[in-house]
Amino acid sequence: MTTAEIGGLTFQGTRQPNGLHFRRIIDWDSLPESKNQEEDRPNDHGSFGGGEDFRRGATTSIEGWFQGEDREEALLARRQILGALQGQDRRITVTDELGPTSRDVSVRRVTLGDIFGFRFEISVDMFAKDPRRYGPEVPESTGIPVAGGGLQWQVGSSGTFGGSGFFGGDTIFGGSDTGSAGLVWPITWESGGSDGRITVENDGNADTYSLLEITGGLEDGFSAVEVGTGREIRFERFIDSASTVYLNPRTGAAYIDEPGNDVSGYLTRADWFSIPPGGTSVIQFFPLGTVTGTPTLTARTAPAFW
Repeated sequence: MTTAEIGGLTFQGTRQPNGLHFRRIIDWDSLPESKNQEEDRPNDHGSFGGGEDFRRGATTSIEGWFQGEDREEALLARRQILGALQGQDRRITVTDELGPTSRDVSVRRVTLGDIFGFRFEISVDMFAKDPRRYGPEVPESTGIPVAGGGLQWQVGSSGTFGGSGFFGGDTIFGGSDTGSAGLVWPITWESGGSDGRITVENDGNADTYSLLEITGGLEDGFSAVEVGTGREIRFERFIDSASTVYLNPRTGAAYIDEPGNDVSGYLTRADWFSIPPGGTSVIQFFPLGTVTGTPTLTARTAPAFW
């Protein structure tokens, strides 16, 4: 059975004696219009290529009705619907046989028909800036790299162990075999250790991003590197053990504890990375400076769909 939920209202896809029902959900899984502008070839057939095929925002609508037991119930339902859908930001979730997918939308128009027989028609028009649909988030977490027996990595303010890159080389784990800490590679991680890595997956058919959460305490901040590409997100600021930094790679937003506490100015590197359709990414977590708590990196990844 298919349902559509928005603003605390649930539209049923099957006929019930009373309540909210939808007749159809328009353009929920359609591919939005391309933003590419074609240019005609002046001396040949066809057009010049338009580059990467980015998509415009998505429009969608719900058409349905409400059925009540009496006129008073229908009048109260109209108030509830208008109150629930008033305002800009809402999340709509459609659940079908393949599971739930969601979009964040602004409600552009709500039209309610006249009441006949304790029933009235409903139309809800919405616009999503991000045209992709997202499945449920999957969280993956790790602490900082710790070898069996309690050996703990700490990266200095320069971000290296005796070289121009991480652990004494130009790339992660590259370069010389011994960092300035006197450790010899390769390291064997014994029972109880951690490599400070997480693997995130995207089971969808469109690119997606992992929302990152980093808890303190970290004296000088942290670094998160996508191992496959070397892309780095580097945040250099003290993070108290009771605080959490939130990063949204899709928008570039960064805040600490509350959305109003913007800390994007402390991002000294912001090589944001996405997870391709049907692909995976490995993220390496490094502390910067002294560790004063039990820092944790959590990546919340929602598969994305067209």
